[in-house]
Amino acid sequence: MGQLNAHQANDLANHFLAMATAIGDYRYGEINNLSSDENQQLKEIHQVLLDIADELYTRSANLVMDEVSASLRHINDISTNIQETFQSIVDVQKAIDRATQLVSLGTSVLNRDPLAIKDSLTSILTTQDT
Repeated sequence: MGQLNAHQANDLANHFLAMATAIGDYRYGEINNLSSDENQQLKEIHQVLLDIADELYTRSANLVMDEVSASLRHINDISTNIQETFQSIVDVQKAIDRATQLVSLGTSVLNRDPLAIKDSLTSILTTQDT
């Protein structure tokens, strides 16, 4: 079996989270109809699926960080370049576009969305010299 890439790991995590959610919703919806043992068994399965999803999200983030580690090394250059660019930008739309890219990166980091972080960094790096 081959290695998962970041996108595949993230997709799998989403699926396991959806399955865990479905089991949790079922358990809570049927709580009055479940025996103690059935409730406990569903609770344990729910937790295991949540743990698997969590692990897959972590692996996805690690894979993305591996993939963008070279880009991250350039973050200081990006910051310097952006500061210099904003001092010399004449085209207001260009300034807005650059600022939007930075907001996208910040939002991606705050949302802990590894794929969006990678995309944002790629976007910034590919347009920093234009």
